[in-house]
Amino acid sequence: MLKSISVAISILCCLICTGFSSVSFVRVPVGTGGTTGRISLAEVEAKQVNVNSFVKIPGQNIVTIDLGGTKIASGLIRRDGAVYYHPEEKDTPAKSGKDAVLDSVTDMIITTTRSAGYNLDEIDAIALSFPGIYENGAMTYAYNVALEGVDALGELNKRIEKRFGRKVNIYILNDMEAAAIGEAKSDRFTYMTVSTGVNACRFNRLPGKPLKESITNLELGNSPADYIVGEKLEDMTSGLYIAERAKKEIKEGRKSLILDLAGGNIDNITAVEVGQAANQGDKLANEIFREVGHRLGKAI
Repeated sequence: MLKSISVAISILCCLICTGFSSVSFVRVPVGTGGTTGRISLAEVEAKQVNVNSFVKIPGQNIVTIDLGGTKIASGLIRRDGAVYYHPEEKDTPAKSGKDAVLDSVTDMIITTTRSAGYNLDEIDAIALSFPGIYENGAMTYAYNVALEGVDALGELNKRIEKRFGRKVNIYILNDMEAAAIGEAKSDRFTYMTVSTGVNACRFNRLPGKPLKESITNLELGNSPADYIVGEKLEDMTSGLYIAERAKKEIKEGRKSLILDLAGGNIDNITAVEVGQAANQGDKLANEIFREVGHRLGKAI
């Protein structure tokens, strides 16, 4: 998500120079990428839309999971459409491999259910959003969550059936597409996410067609990064890049509020601290976001 005014201004200037006449941004507080995905997916389900086939379904108790490259967030949609947002998040154990990630997702489903005051036998369905595409029985572009080439739906079904003692309908959708649908305020727009990864999609509502058919995934993160030969946009604009760029500058002697916000420990610096510093007028933080915003603007 956009981390500071600097990013928005840089992107806006770049878009105006390339002929865009109308641009608007939805600004999300720093460090809430996973929360936003969770809320957006919850909104999708609250509208009683089946995230797998996008057809109307009756009211159900649905656990929603947002699996990100950094953290796992969750919520629960009650049968009356009310939304419960689970207050706790889990780190995504991607470095520990697919089993650790899928076990964490399963644990979060159980924890969220009980935290919301429900028993496992009261859950009708589970909705999972993740950074990648699920098709033909396997995940693709799922490197950030250690699920590349994995049949996540089949693996989750096994775990859920074992823990629940029965089968539960599980629906999977790309996290950016879920967020775009949840945030939709018009029938035609481009939605971009800047978090652990970077991507964008076009939403062009097709009357009478399933919502899924209204979305075109642009795979923005895999496009070239400005004039930098051999680099992907995601590698030069993501939250991870923002943090590493700040660490590098501070190690080389730059003074910045970023380090203070990280408790004086350079290893604790994330895009959150850089964003907070930028919003307080820190010179280095705003330089980083102007650079990132310029690259994102040119890519769009």
